[in-house]
Amino acid sequence: VVAGPKLEQPLSLASYTEGVRRQGRRPGRGLIGLERSPCSAALAAELGLEPGEPVWHMERVLLADDERVGLESTYVAVERVPHLDTDFEPDSSFYGYLRDRLGIRFGSADA
Repeated sequence: VVAGPKLEQPLSLASYTEGVRRQGRRPGRGLIGLERSPCSAALAAELGLEPGEPVWHMERVLLADDERVGLESTYVAVERVPHLDTDFEPDSSFYGYLRDRLGIRFGSADA
C-alpha cells in the first residue's frame, strides 16, 4: 500500500477548515460520536473544571478531498456549549461555531 502525501496541520489556534483550504484542498468531517458524560478527575484538571462536571466528548474523522486524514477528539464543558447536540452541524467547523454562533475567541493553546 502506498500512502499519498500527508496533510500538514501545525498546532495553532486556526481552524482545521482554514488550514486545509490554505493547502488547496476541500475540508470535510464525519461524526463518529457525540456524548455527554461526567468529567473524570484527570480531564477536569486539564480543562480547569471540577470532577464530575458534565462535558461533551465529540469524535470526528477529518477529511481532505474526501480522503481520511485524521481523527479529532474534542472535550468541552457542557456549561460553555449547552446545546452542542442540537445547534452544531457535525460536518462543519467547530471553531467557526464557537466564534460565529457563540462569540467565543481563543487566546492561547497548550500542546
